[in-house]
Amino acid sequence: MEALERMASKGLHGKPLGKDGETFGFELDSWCRLRTNWSRSDLPPQETSQLFQDANNLDKMIYILKRLKSSATRLRQSVALNSKPMISNLSKGIASLPNEVLMLIFGFMAPAGDRLSRKQAIWLSHVSKRFRSIALGTRSVWTTLDGCASKDELNTFLSRSGKGSDLHLIFYMWAYEPEPAPWTRAFVHWCLPLAPRWASLLVIYEDGEIDHYDGSLFCIFETILANLREYPRLQVMRIQQDCSTTSTNFEPWELAIEKYGKRKQILGLQRIECAEYIPTPDPLYDSAKSFSASISWSDFLRSFRELGSLLPSLQALTVLDLTIGTSSRVAEFGGIEIGCPSVSSLTLHFPSFVFPGAIKDGLLRTFMASFKLPRLTEYSLSIELQLQNGKYKPDLETLFQDLMHSIYPDPSTHPNLATLNIKLSHTKGKTWWEPELFFIPLPRIPYITALTVQTFTPSIKFEGPDRGFEENCALRELRLLECNQFNMMGLVRLVMSLKEVNAWGTIVAFKMESCGQLLGYENAAVIVGEEKLSFS
Repeated sequence: MEALERMASKGLHGKPLGKDGETFGFELDSWCRLRTNWSRSDLPPQETSQLFQDANNLDKMIYILKRLKSSATRLRQSVALNSKPMISNLSKGIASLPNEVLMLIFGFMAPAGDRLSRKQAIWLSHVSKRFRSIALGTRSVWTTLDGCASKDELNTFLSRSGKGSDLHLIFYMWAYEPEPAPWTRAFVHWCLPLAPRWASLLVIYEDGEIDHYDGSLFCIFETILANLREYPRLQVMRIQQDCSTTSTNFEPWELAIEKYGKRKQILGLQRIECAEYIPTPDPLYDSAKSFSASISWSDFLRSFRELGSLLPSLQALTVLDLTIGTSSRVAEFGGIEIGCPSVSSLTLHFPSFVFPGAIKDGLLRTFMASFKLPRLTEYSLSIELQLQNGKYKPDLETLFQDLMHSIYPDPSTHPNLATLNIKLSHTKGKTWWEPELFFIPLPRIPYITALTVQTFTPSIKFEGPDRGFEENCALRELRLLECNQFNMMGLVRLVMSLKEVNAWGTIVAFKMESCGQLLGYENAAVIVGEEKLSFS
């Protein structure tokens, strides 16, 4: 391994490999050149030098791989020797578990409707005779019918799932096929007689476009509109699309509607989950109570325009959950309204939130102002900071404070918003900057009665207007969750900031849960007071 690391380091930095002063200049595209050029017999004279250079590099690669194989073999023997006692203990531990517990574990390992459930179920049934017996008795692990499985395998899963169990379907479509593969259509038609047992369906579009004529979704919606099938148990519909090719507005049920001239809904549909795809409004979804979507920054504007069109049509919708990817590339966001008259719960996730690039030019503030959810009562926000680079370092505290002021819906259009949950974290790994304070502007959350905060900052500062705020502050419960950097000074600063804006007197419950080892109950009780404090 040391020889390999030296070779890689020298090759990376362009240093000589040996006495001859040559460098190891073998690039990835060299494989393509070798496979095309050196397979020919008519070698041009000007390629002779390159031929011998490649031959020399290949000799070195073979030498490295032999040394690597020898080293890896010795390491594998050492790992096997050290892991043998652990494997023995684990085997004894598993052997001591009752079958009922293992059945629960198997259910977690192969959850119904998951893309990996099919393989997991097969693996579990091949570990040992006992595992096979337990797996065959755990019907839930066999309820996922995967479109990539063979017909014999599907029949096996169906028989092992039991006669009346719910079924979870996974359909696949590929963009580079001019038409769906014959087996795709055959799989859909094989599944259709089982429609009364469908509990969820997942449609995965590999590398591109949403469906084709006679595709999986079209076949399903066609049966609904033609009154050929009913889906009484279908509660969850999931659609996943590749984020690099989200350019189509094609909707398969539009073809079915055009063909039959009917519009109909799936009565039991409860939840819609989408990845890089927003469906167009249709009565098909009228009964859905929950909608979740992941949206990448590359298709940010188009996706939210489509979302703005979809949500008002979902009259039964109460839960909206959005995961939004960000980038340092700032786009305009204006003239879009994201509204729904029935939504009461909004959750926003910002994984790897590029900071500060993603908040430049007030984009986030404009985005939050686009929400119009008059019945909203609960708002949850999760932001994972990904520091862009060090060029903004002198202004980071100011930019971070601006971020903290931009993450709330407009209170004037959300008068029923009473519960707020905020989680602030940062991407794993070493970070070169951490904010000192988590800023919470009370004027931005005037109707909040219950606030939960999870943060990696050492303290929280509440901000108010110039004049006293007690008459307008609705906050009654403050909950700190996993605030592991909090110490006595941080807690003192938090309480003092609440007192400075005249909001401390309204709080009747101050909860601290899993806030690390820097602060004990006795010290917290002195600062907060035993009558308000709940500590665990």
